[in-house]
Amino acid sequence: MGTTSTTAGRRGARWAFLEPQSIGAEDDPYLDRLRLFQCPWFGVLLHRIHRADRDRDPHDHPWSFWSIPLCGGYQERVWPDKRDPANWVTRERSRFTGARRGRRCAHIITRVDGTLWTLVVTGPRRGDWGFWENGKLVPWQEYVSRGLRGRQVRPGCRGLPGRRNVA
Repeated sequence: MGTTSTTAGRRGARWAFLEPQSIGAEDDPYLDRLRLFQCPWFGVLLHRIHRADRDRDPHDHPWSFWSIPLCGGYQERVWPDKRDPANWVTRERSRFTGARRGRRCAHIITRVDGTLWTLVVTGPRRGDWGFWENGKLVPWQEYVSRGLRGRQVRPGCRGLPGRRNVA
């Protein structure tokens, strides 16, 4: 029941060509990633997202990116300014509807519809990633070690603008 990840958190993996990665437990996969091509300036990734995020807090990414669902769709909550926990919006992403996320954003995928494949194009890595707890960054390693990973956003909770609705 251990977590499988071939490169998660590995800062030195700057170059890749057709490198697979699995994130999540073997009996509960979260994400399968194929790094089609990645270099210090950009990356092209293919994601198979199996399920919604189960974390109570939004996370950011170490790069700006564009995500395009190729198959399936999803719903996400997006914090345009991750330092402002009261300001978030819900977005629906369907097939071929691209979305850009800058480094100032954070998000949580709240629902996955069907078999979800996304093509992701990243910019250059600009730092580490983590979870945003009440507008403050908690590095992902600390978040996981504190046992906060997997504390789920309430199922079916749509939220109201200006309110943070978590379990």
